[in-house]
Amino acid sequence: LDNGNVGIGTTDPSSALDVTPASGIRATQLCDETGANCKDISTGWKVGYTPILFYRNDFPASLTNSTLTLVVSGGSGEGLRMRWAGDIIGMSTTMSAARTAGTATFIVRVEGVNTTNSVIIDGTNTITVYQDWTSSGATSFNAGDRINCVLTTNSTWAPTTADAYIYVFVRY
Repeated sequence: LDNGNVGIGTTDPSSALDVTPASGIRATQLCDETGANCKDISTGWKVGYTPILFYRNDFPASLTNSTLTLVVSGGSGEGLRMRWAGDIIGMSTTMSAARTAGTATFIVRVEGVNTTNSVIIDGTNTITVYQDWTSSGATSFNAGDRINCVLTTNSTWAPTTADAYIYVFVRY
């Protein structure tokens, strides 16, 4: 056309690409202008950020991959089944008491497999830690995957009466 616009389903396109088919557009993914950053839209189009909260009361020393409880109605150690595909982009933990000895490591799991996404309570970070993986290190998950969190403590961990609340932040 004279104005440089292209139309599909219209003889008078009002933008660079104007698509107005009566039956809609069918696609399984959309990508940016470089062909990267593709979004699978076959499971629905949803973009947002959500914190998932887990907790553990009175955790002892010498734990290995102990499953934390999901804080939702009817929550269990099974984690949260994700409705859409997305990425784990951050994690934060808060303790009810400051660490006095040892190390506690909180690790995000996807479908029962430990990811590289974790926070550590140790001599440097004694009560609150936040990790941000939005720039690099985010772990992807698929629609239908379960997200969970596990805890490992070493043999000198104290206090054993501490409670922990762990937020896992996801982008979908």
